[in-house]
This record gives sequence, C-alpha cells and structure tokens, in this order.
Amino acid sequence: YTALSLDPPVPANDLQRRFLAPFLSRHFGDDFPRLAYVQAQKRDALPAHIEIEEFYMQSGAMLRVERSERSRTAILDAALELFSHRGYGATSMRDIAGKAGVSTGSVYHHFQDKEAIFQALLEQFQAITKRPDFPINVVLERGDFLDDFAALADAAQQVLTRWRPYLALYYVDAVEFDGRHIQRFYADLAARFETFAETHRASLGLDTRFRDD
Repeated sequence: YTALSLDPPVPANDLQRRFLAPFLSRHFGDDFPRLAYVQAQKRDALPAHIEIEEFYMQSGAMLRVERSERSRTAILDAALELFSHRGYGATSMRDIAGKAGVSTGSVYHHFQDKEAIFQALLEQFQAITKRPDFPINVVLERGDFLDDFAALADAAQQVLTRWRPYLALYYVDAVEFDGRHIQRFYADLAARFETFAETHRASLGLDTRFRDD
C-alpha cells in the first residue's frame, strides 16, 4: 500500500530536457530514486503475486493501465480466433498482431512468446468453467442431474455453442502438443468433481446409487 508512487517524467528529447530540467531538479532533486516496482508497473510486468494499491492516482496513470488492458484483451481475442481456425503452428506472432491491430512489439510486451498466449487462453477458459453461472455448474448445483441427464446434455450444448473457439483449442493442443497443456486442466477438473461429489454425497444419494466395487 502506498499513498502515491512518484515517478519523475523522463524527457523524450533534448528540447523536453531543457524545459523539464529546472522543474525536475526543483521538485525531485538530482538523486530521486527510481522505484523498481513503478517501472515494472509501467511495463505491465509486475509479478503475479504483487498488487499495488494507492490512495491517490497519478494523472494519466489510469489511462495507461486501461490502454494496456485493452491491448492485452485484443491480442487474446485475435489469437483465440486464429488458433481456433488455423491451428497453432499456422499462426504467427505477426498474424496475431495484425488481427489485434497492434504492433508485434506490443504482443511481445504482453507475452513472452506464442505459447504463452496459447496457455493464457486455456487459463482464461478454465476460469470461465469455475464461474457459478457456467451452464454445467448451474445444473450440478441443482442436485438432480443424476435424474435429469437431458438438462446436463442441454448445458453441454450451451457450452459448445457459446465457447466453441475455446473448445477448439483442446483439439489443437491434442494434435500439436500431444495434450501437454490440457492435461493440467483435466487433472484440475477431476479434482473439482471429486470435491463436489464428496461435498454433495448425501444430497445426491451416492452411497445408495453406486457401489464401491
């Protein structure tokens, strides 16, 4: 937590330097420290376990964050469309940049490489499947799905219709990566269903419906 992360402006050219120098010297001094976390925040490169909360917002800082988020979203949306239609190998970083309407450098600013984008998309869908309003979760929470498989099938159809491009990534991963990425997803899914079954064992009547052997 911090009241305000001060970061002196950096002149972009000699003319700006001549005008800004007296102001910077007067307000910040000649040895004002550059805060590493502020520089990382500007590059949108803060570690995932670090969050910064300020009582005051620097002028223009929110706009930079919003622009960065819009660029990242555009990149992921473009990659999702390209990967799901062309496949992974047939899609280049330049293709993604062009589709997203950003520079190739901007893509590398947000993602280390193409595989990092692919992984981010899978994680995006995994987060969607954990939402309470995810159709299959809605049916499961009702508790009567064992007697109403039609409802479960309808929920699966909703998932297929609404999130078809994400599901296509599973086929891409199976063909081009031998399922390397989705193995973790299926392991997490199995663990979630096991937890669900244990939590709802009594209400679902699992002990009377199924035998241990």
